[in-house]
Amino acid sequence: MSDGMTDRRGQPLDPDRREGKAFEDIARRHTVAVKPQTQSPDHMTHLKEVALEDVAGLERAERQYGSSWKRRGGVGAFMMLARKWDRLETALKPRDDNPALANGATPDRPVAPWDIFGAIATDQRAEGIIDDIRDLRRYLLLVESEMRARGKGAGVHRDNTGHPAPFGYTGEDHP
Repeated sequence: MSDGMTDRRGQPLDPDRREGKAFEDIARRHTVAVKPQTQSPDHMTHLKEVALEDVAGLERAERQYGSSWKRRGGVGAFMMLARKWDRLETALKPRDDNPALANGATPDRPVAPWDIFGAIATDQRAEGIIDDIRDLRRYLLLVESEMRARGKGAGVHRDNTGHPAPFGYTGEDHP
């Protein structure tokens, strides 16, 4: 096992291959390009649309199913989250017969292991990976909303540094 500074045999790594570089290189070699990757923040223009669709979807589900997602308490709610994560993990993990491909890949739709963008782009199933992601995100929203309803979990979000406004962030104030 490498410590990020040496390879598996304990030999020093070239400085360009230290830490995340080795993983990035491996991932790059096994990635099936679906669309050139971009560092632009275009995804940010869709956040409100995604959130509004989630709220509308949750309101429809509440009318149809009620609060069945929490009927079995916190453990049951966690298991719903775990089930969705398990589906994603199963689809994206390396195949046993060809570790360079994700489990859900097919010969006509190759996807590298753990390449969630490639998997979504090539998934042609009616209820595919994007649906599992939506379901997981919505269940997470329900869990947080439930805790707010119980008087817990509201307030300013803190990042891992413990600061409410990391790195000079001056976005909208949170309630």
